[in-house]
Amino acid sequence: MQDPLSRSFLVYMLNIIPSFSLHSLKPTGGISVNVDGEGQNPPGDSVTLENEVLKRWRDLDIIDRLLEHNKGNEYFRFLEGPPTANAAPGIHHVFARTVKDTVCRHRNMKGFYVPRMGGWDCHGLPVELSVERKLGIENKDQIEEYGIEPFIKQCRESVFTHIDLWSRLTERMGYVLDLKDPYITMKDSYIESVWWSLKEIWKKGLLTEGHQIVPFCPRCGTSLSSHEVAQGYKEVEDPSIFIKFKAASRENTYLLAWTTTPWTLISNVALAVNPDEFYLRIAYKGQEMILAEKRAHELLKEGEYEVIQRITGSDLEGMSYEPLYNFIEPEKPAHFITTADFVTMEDGTGIVHIAPAFGEDDYQVGMRYDLPFVQAVHPNGTFKEEVTPWKGMFVKDADELIIRDLEERGLLEGVHMYSHQYPFCWRCDTPLLYYARRSVFIRMSELRKNLMDNNEKINWHPSNIKRGRFGNFLEEVKDWNLSRERYWGTPLPLWRCRNGHEHVIGSRDEIRELTGKDDIPELHRPYVDRITFPCSECGEEMKRVDYVIDCWYDSGSAFFASLHYPFENREEFERQFPRDYIAEGIDQTRGWFYSLLAVSTAVFDEPSYKNVICHALVLDGEGKKMSKSKGNVVDPWEVFETDGADAVRWYLLSSSQPWKPKLFSKESVNEVNRSFLGTLRNVLGFYRTYADLDGYEPADRSNPHDRPEIDRWVLSRLNTLVKEVDSRMMDMDLTFSAQAIKNFVIEDLSNWYVRVNRRRFWGSENTAEKRMAYDTLAECLFTLSRLSAPFIPFHSEKVYTDIGWPGQLDSVHLEPYPSFDDGLVDGDLEGNMTALREIVELGRSARSGRNVKIRQPLSVAVVKGHPPFSSDLQSIIRSELNVKEVRFVEDLSEYFELTAEPDPKKLGPRLKGASRRVIEILARRDPVEVAAEVRKGGMDLEVDGEMIHLTEDDFRFHEVLGDRWAIGGEGDLEVVLDLKITDDLRREGIAREVVRRIQTMRKDMDLDYDRRIHLSLFGDDEIVKGIESFRDYIMQETLADSLTIESGIDGKEWNLEYGTLKVSLKLGEVPV
Repeated sequence: MQDPLSRSFLVYMLNIIPSFSLHSLKPTGGISVNVDGEGQNPPGDSVTLENEVLKRWRDLDIIDRLLEHNKGNEYFRFLEGPPTANAAPGIHHVFARTVKDTVCRHRNMKGFYVPRMGGWDCHGLPVELSVERKLGIENKDQIEEYGIEPFIKQCRESVFTHIDLWSRLTERMGYVLDLKDPYITMKDSYIESVWWSLKEIWKKGLLTEGHQIVPFCPRCGTSLSSHEVAQGYKEVEDPSIFIKFKAASRENTYLLAWTTTPWTLISNVALAVNPDEFYLRIAYKGQEMILAEKRAHELLKEGEYEVIQRITGSDLEGMSYEPLYNFIEPEKPAHFITTADFVTMEDGTGIVHIAPAFGEDDYQVGMRYDLPFVQAVHPNGTFKEEVTPWKGMFVKDADELIIRDLEERGLLEGVHMYSHQYPFCWRCDTPLLYYARRSVFIRMSELRKNLMDNNEKINWHPSNIKRGRFGNFLEEVKDWNLSRERYWGTPLPLWRCRNGHEHVIGSRDEIRELTGKDDIPELHRPYVDRITFPCSECGEEMKRVDYVIDCWYDSGSAFFASLHYPFENREEFERQFPRDYIAEGIDQTRGWFYSLLAVSTAVFDEPSYKNVICHALVLDGEGKKMSKSKGNVVDPWEVFETDGADAVRWYLLSSSQPWKPKLFSKESVNEVNRSFLGTLRNVLGFYRTYADLDGYEPADRSNPHDRPEIDRWVLSRLNTLVKEVDSRMMDMDLTFSAQAIKNFVIEDLSNWYVRVNRRRFWGSENTAEKRMAYDTLAECLFTLSRLSAPFIPFHSEKVYTDIGWPGQLDSVHLEPYPSFDDGLVDGDLEGNMTALREIVELGRSARSGRNVKIRQPLSVAVVKGHPPFSSDLQSIIRSELNVKEVRFVEDLSEYFELTAEPDPKKLGPRLKGASRRVIEILARRDPVEVAAEVRKGGMDLEVDGEMIHLTEDDFRFHEVLGDRWAIGGEGDLEVVLDLKITDDLRREGIAREVVRRIQTMRKDMDLDYDRRIHLSLFGDDEIVKGIESFRDYIMQETLADSLTIESGIDGKEWNLEYGTLKVSLKLGEVPV
């Protein structure tokens, strides 16, 4: 049995400020316990904790066991979005992986089998560009010079440059993922599945090749798909110019056109007008000008021009004009006016310049009018040699020179800078050009309705994405530009003979059948380029077209290609299609989310996923986008090493919903570590410290229904929490769940249950009530360890293993998720405790408003607005408010006094000038006495020698609280405190202040909790009276073997409210 005085000191160190917080104690061995989590546990504690847990997981093979956990049960089908491992992971990757892992861990603990195959995205421009930088290559010509085969080998080697970093990050942040057998998009088995799907699409007539205007990156030398383009828009300023085209058949007559791409004027072959709009021939600055009537009113001031003729756009059709430039001679008739419905009156002049080589609308006009195709630009974005003034110059750089040339020739009517969104290459950041190229497309426009119907089957988080950002994109879906004129990617399995016959290969076996060879090369360029076979229609040699495919098609095929379907794992594919859950950044609405849906719709006519969480960008602490150039990028490893992975995970999940931008800083993570995680660690430390002192083990626990109300309350709150969190987690509401857990741990468990019950834990006798407190706290911690496990896998493991729960498994993550016990929920008790806590807060507010310290005992607290509580609950109010008695009343009238003040609006009309003197005289009287006298029959007042009689009608009456009382709250629930401090109350308050100062000295001396001391005290008269009245209390609370009161002692001096205190502290016996 422990020395009761030792236990008394231990609890006092946790009770220096009894009504607000539990402060640190330092038992022998250096255990730090701080239930509030405020500043006592250094952040590094979490790092040590997590490293210990990681070692435990490795020793017990926990991650591999989790990957097999519940195998044979119902599937929860998760699909990992594959990163490219040729760059180091950043904090945004931690965000995505936290969102994924939290849901998967929850479903695994709910009894589902959760396959979690890792994946690596290996192909595409990102990899090629990194290799180009390494080799000092700047364009495709240099790649050809270097050699495709050695370039491909470099790409293959670079793919996994940082795979070790990714693997370490995966383990360090607690992300359960199978990296031993991941899917790899560059493997032949994966490519073969992709080829199969393309053949299926080809058989449906959805794969087509044509000459179309496509977004083209001159730096990378390849076209892009519409969803790639959608990821790279930037706000730019371009010149907007008004150009005069001279009419061929009219002297001094000009057609006024408008463009924001001056460089395309070199390839102009026509102008377009709206056939249904009116146009004007006007006299303007000594010339005839033609432009749209509506635009003339907008662009020109009244009186600046004279209308010569009003005509329709269709009247202008066929009218010829002189070309601006003749660098390339057209092969067909050109330079005349066409009509087109896309010409609007919203901006410009109502006359649009047409260059079919550089715009989809222009291209369609060219097809309709059989216009020549004038291509003056190389694929690298520079002007051809024929454009002699600007040959070899990048077209956007030539804008200014072209504008100057037009001005010098008198053909420029106006210019200003135009701010608009312009597409850039999503990988190399080069401005895209809309360029006519031969490309292979998937005809997604024909599947628009199917895409939209399938989208309706998906649950989006947030829900507005379904018909907003994503749904709008689907409504305007374009054909998928699949082909890429590049090298490192899945080769397009399209073979063609010289007579134009085509064949799409869908498997390696098909290659064997067509070639008659068993030796199949690697399915990459340049090896597959060497595969030839006779055309089945004409016998000519079939060769593969040079394209590789969009790498987004690779990752969009992961839901089947990861399983090498249909060549293997057919049953497994059926079990896993569609996937239950995916999660990535919100930018993937134009990326992976779209490609997954597009591929599954084209091949299976079903969505490939059922639920998706979109997370937002991770910004710096000031809300700015992170970038290396700004120096505001946060390295996840730095945060892991200071505050741990759980703190990062918790901050990302709890601060706001995943789709809200995250303002991320080391300080924010540190705050999470100190507050929530620090509180959880300290509650665990509190439990462990006292359980060890008493030899408590959580076996043979008491019946919860037999426990005190405070125990039943916290278990009710716990089960209510379990129900709320589990329900929200099934709906993938991670943030609500995290915030609910945090509120319970900090507010309900730490700041209320543990603090209110601290004396039950330190009592020297092993009573039933003490054991019930242990039972209750152990049950709370055990349930919390499982409830929080998906969110904070390391801390939950630590809590779980330290509790010592009977029948404990090797890991909390192998436990089932806690289930709701309706029998332990007591709604009335929860309501009562909520009201009780509000009463305590109101009482504290009343004390604070009158500057009465919580350590000063008071006689009574009066509560209005709530029925009396049970005796157990009333004892909590007494303890928390430090009062001797709690009364419950229906009204507080007896605590208020009636006051009266003269009413000038009544006195003025009756007494005229004398009213001011009456008010002055009454202001010097006690308003309580005035009210009493007036209520008895009126008041006679002598004013300047004249008697004036005043009645109740001459006054305004108010009820005010007497000076003896302090009130907290207003309305239905109010608390009044009696502030009259008797001698006994004052001396008890002084004794508490004395004890607090002695404990501060013990703490400063770094004494162990059970070290005995000798005290010599002295002070002013009131201080000495307090010490004498509560000598035993002071000795017990401070572990003093002796206490003498003597003057002239040499000790530390303290200034207290009631005078000066001097303390001399000497060490007593060392405990055995």
